[in-house]
Amino acid sequence: MNFFCSQAYTKNGLTYLKNQPKQNNHFTYIIKGYPDSLKHKIMKQVQESTPCECKIEYDYNENPVSLLCAEKGFSIVDGTSPNPVEPQTYGITDTIIDLNAYQNLQILNQRRDEVLDLLKEIKKEERRCAGFISAAKGIADDCKRIESTSLNHPKINRFSAKLWKTYGTPPTGKIGKEKKYFANVLTTNGCEFPLEKFSGMCDRISIINDFSMAAASLITDKIRLYALSCGYDVISFLDFLDGKTIRHIIIPEISYGIYCERTSFVTFENAKRIRKTRFMKEDFEKSIKSRALFCKKAYIELIAEANKTLKCVYNLKKNLDNVYLSATDEKKFLAEIVKKCLP
Repeated sequence: MNFFCSQAYTKNGLTYLKNQPKQNNHFTYIIKGYPDSLKHKIMKQVQESTPCECKIEYDYNENPVSLLCAEKGFSIVDGTSPNPVEPQTYGITDTIIDLNAYQNLQILNQRRDEVLDLLKEIKKEERRCAGFISAAKGIADDCKRIESTSLNHPKINRFSAKLWKTYGTPPTGKIGKEKKYFANVLTTNGCEFPLEKFSGMCDRISIINDFSMAAASLITDKIRLYALSCGYDVISFLDFLDGKTIRHIIIPEISYGIYCERTSFVTFENAKRIRKTRFMKEDFEKSIKSRALFCKKAYIELIAEANKTLKCVYNLKKNLDNVYLSATDEKKFLAEIVKKCLP
């Protein structure tokens, strides 16, 4: 199973490898330098060159940024900014693979100004993107605070208990385990965790449409706690805006998942849709409704701007890749790294 991380746009960095148990003799190869496309290519090639299971984490544009092969006892990570991965015990548990060793530095120096201009522009656009996301988070938090005051908590508690009674089982005396991953990330195609990937992990889904996440987060958290207290393992997917709020959950043993969406209306066969309005108090004021609608509109516009900026970053990085590829011995790099990882 592959998971996504929000990479450059959160302080959490790579998440998948941190959650994986490693053997005592585990070794990590940290690749530094450009082009990014070559790092993505080597991870895919290593995955295809071994019959062992390799788990991959992807960046905002669904390119590999880390690979874990637990059976062979090694991992490969992209250690170039914005992934500041450094060796912990150099040569013993990890090492750096410098792409400069496979490049003609004379060719790169001839295009020095072009490279510096591209890197400067990339950092500028990434800062803009982070600014739009930060503003979107502030608006989403404000909307959640407003709507939280109008929630009917007894109704949420009753509904959550009924929902678990429908899909779950009584407590068994065991406590389940939880794994957390990033889910919704900003990609060049938009901002959602693809429902197609989510639905492939479970047969039964409840979809909660709640922009503010005020009601949805409470219901999701209650079902998560019910499952853990009944001995079921839970996969929790975190919101990329803060890296803390749980957006979606999957309970593999009963093949059930809760999918929370902010803006889009998705359809899926056999999915049950839950609307937040059923959990609001009857005296839900019109003024609050108007403010919530304004927040939603502003959030959508900010995420759209962040998305445009991210597409610009993507195009700039493609140009940077082309410069570095022109000076890189691609065949030598791929052959040597595959041989190092899979002797």
